[in-house]
Amino acid sequence: MVWDHVDKSVVLGTTWQDRPDLYLDPYLLWADLTAFSGTTRAQDVPERTTRFLRVALELDSDAVLDFPHQVVARNGKECYATASAAPNELAALTRLPGVKRIELGFAGGTKPSFEAANRKVNPEDKLSRPVVAVIDFGCAFAHERFRHWNQEQQCWNTRIAYLWDQGEGRGTGPWREAAGQGYGRELAGADIDALLAVHSQRSQPDEDSIYSAAAYDSVSKVLTHGTHVLDLAAGAPADANQALQPSIIFVQLPQYAVDDTSGGSMVTHVLDALRYILERTHETAPLVINLSYGSMAGPHDGSTVVECAMDAVVATAMKPLNDSGVPSRYLAIVLAAGNSFEADGHAAIKLTSGAPRCTLPWQVLADDLTDTFLEIWYPKHFGGYLEITVTSPTGASCTVPIDSVNVLLGATGKMPVAAVIHRLNVASGLNDAMALVALAPTRVPQGERPEAMPGIWELTIALTKPLAAEQAIELNAWIERDDPVVGSGAPSRQSRLLTGNLPLQVNEDDPPGSLVRRAGTCSSIANGTRTVVVGACLSTAEGLELSRYSSAGPTRNPLRAYWPDLVATSDESRTLAGVVASGTRSGTLVRMNGTSVAAPQVARRLIAQFLPYFEPAASRGGKPVRPTAPRHSILDQTASPPAGVSAHRVGRGRLLP
Repeated sequence: MVWDHVDKSVVLGTTWQDRPDLYLDPYLLWADLTAFSGTTRAQDVPERTTRFLRVALELDSDAVLDFPHQVVARNGKECYATASAAPNELAALTRLPGVKRIELGFAGGTKPSFEAANRKVNPEDKLSRPVVAVIDFGCAFAHERFRHWNQEQQCWNTRIAYLWDQGEGRGTGPWREAAGQGYGRELAGADIDALLAVHSQRSQPDEDSIYSAAAYDSVSKVLTHGTHVLDLAAGAPADANQALQPSIIFVQLPQYAVDDTSGGSMVTHVLDALRYILERTHETAPLVINLSYGSMAGPHDGSTVVECAMDAVVATAMKPLNDSGVPSRYLAIVLAAGNSFEADGHAAIKLTSGAPRCTLPWQVLADDLTDTFLEIWYPKHFGGYLEITVTSPTGASCTVPIDSVNVLLGATGKMPVAAVIHRLNVASGLNDAMALVALAPTRVPQGERPEAMPGIWELTIALTKPLAAEQAIELNAWIERDDPVVGSGAPSRQSRLLTGNLPLQVNEDDPPGSLVRRAGTCSSIANGTRTVVVGACLSTAEGLELSRYSSAGPTRNPLRAYWPDLVATSDESRTLAGVVASGTRSGTLVRMNGTSVAAPQVARRLIAQFLPYFEPAASRGGKPVRPTAPRHSILDQTASPPAGVSAHRVGRGRLLP
């Protein structure tokens, strides 16, 4: 195996040096180099020429884009959108005026329907009551926790107003095309009610028959992440007061996006989900959106496309309606902080004239069926001051300066097993330069592509220009998430940076001078300015004990005073992990832990503030005062952390019971 320099993209039809100003997505370049063999849905595409690419865009707000796209949010200066482009259209898209960033979501074989994508939602179908929206996978929509008995009509009614499955299914049977989207399939509340009516005996729904009739196999297992999260966010007994229960929207991520725990395809699916949810809720309806997914790599400064778009969604909603200062609507986006505190996935590096180089040993495991990634970020004004040297376990080495791409070719000499993509301008962050080190899987079934070698890969970052005595370059390296999907039973193949430290204790902070750090392990999509970020703690009677995995700040976003904002219970004790919520069939209970189960508890508390306002006047005995700032109102419901607990893990404190 030998390293080789590459300077041309097949998809973009241009060399890297021709467009140094373009904010290119390094993951798009890696996908191009590997013929999209590692991207989502690639296995379903027989011919490269039939592929389309789903991309996320950042545009100038006044840009007139003569290309089919769907706008998600605007913030005054920028506009965030998604689009679908054939490979031969992508180069033209990069040259259109007003296009600032393009980030790859996924590759596919069937282009979305623009007719369906441009179809508007009927105004009368928009929800006007408080709404909890969950973006996740596996929604047990027939479950008793999401329906109630209609005494007047003697039938079951669902509380799920909309379910959009972003997977490959089409609008057949009870499903319809999702207006405004162009792909996936949708069930409205009336469709679920019809399934409940047809498949019930003596007023008891046959849930297995319902899912079979709907050709919906995403809840075939007793535990799904989405059902558990949805129950914690919005589940209620069937006999509960419906006036005090929110309406529900569930957006189901595709199976391939969930399986890709690196989050590589998440950006476009999350942006499309946000647009779907906003289009189905009235512009004055209180809305809380829960997203309990995330990844580990990224700039961690809030500048990714998805973070900027989420900030824009919240900012637009919270603009004052008039001179009273009351927001036009109440909207919060709740995110999980992440579970990577003990993952050995972050390194903080400082280079000076006296310490001009640093080497990171990176342990890559055998039998990993997915691509493995590591990102190195540093300030742009030091572009040209650094070069990255990568050495494989066999000793093959290459050194890559700024705005260069080098690949390690496999045995056939055609497809790389590794690449170093070093760019000044990258789509996944605005403020820093980035070097992406990408590796092929270390095990590939049936020889579909060459395999990367497991073992210790070494990364050396070195100065190429002298620094002044008082100057220093601060760099951060993050490994991308690569752990197994919940419920899969697969072993973890997460790569790690070797620390050289003695094993640390549970919840112990970094030792002084540590290169590999537990600090700064924030979820890569949870560093925006306006989202609510939730960490995890144990259910203890006194004091506060954090869950050992709950990620730590600080974030690199200077506009955030706290990261996370607060913590909520995700483990009952040190020996009894997780909290109990619904399985996929009525009457079943399952246990799951992680910051992903802490976040929906905060989402439930947020929406509960608005529900009394919408309760019929006769039953509430007086009009309550509507909260004016969801994010701040929930932070007022926290218990201050005890002395000695880092604010970079607990924020303002623990959510009060």
